[in-house]
Amino acid sequence: MRRYDDDDDDLSRAIDDLYALLSAVLRRPQRKASNGGTPPPLAGLAGLLLGASLTLVIGGSLLLVIGVVLMPVLVAVILAGIFSTISERGRGIISPSKMPHKEV
Repeated sequence: MRRYDDDDDDLSRAIDDLYALLSAVLRRPQRKASNGGTPPPLAGLAGLLLGASLTLVIGGSLLLVIGVVLMPVLVAVILAGIFSTISERGRGIISPSKMPHKEV
């Protein structure tokens, strides 16, 4: 396992821990069952993969909802900036004497 410094972020630590967990599960030797020598089902691995896929589905759905909610806000902010710039330049063209002069 890696040693972490203070400047390493939590995401890389979590990814390394997840990789270590998955590699430990996948490398586990299969034991022979007492009922005729067939290996036991990989219910633990199937449950782990099902949990991971469910987490990804829920996380993706949550990100989709956040994107759908925040996209109109972002568009509104951009349009407000565009309209503000257009109106400021329009006022400068129509009545340039009323516009304050900016020092450069």
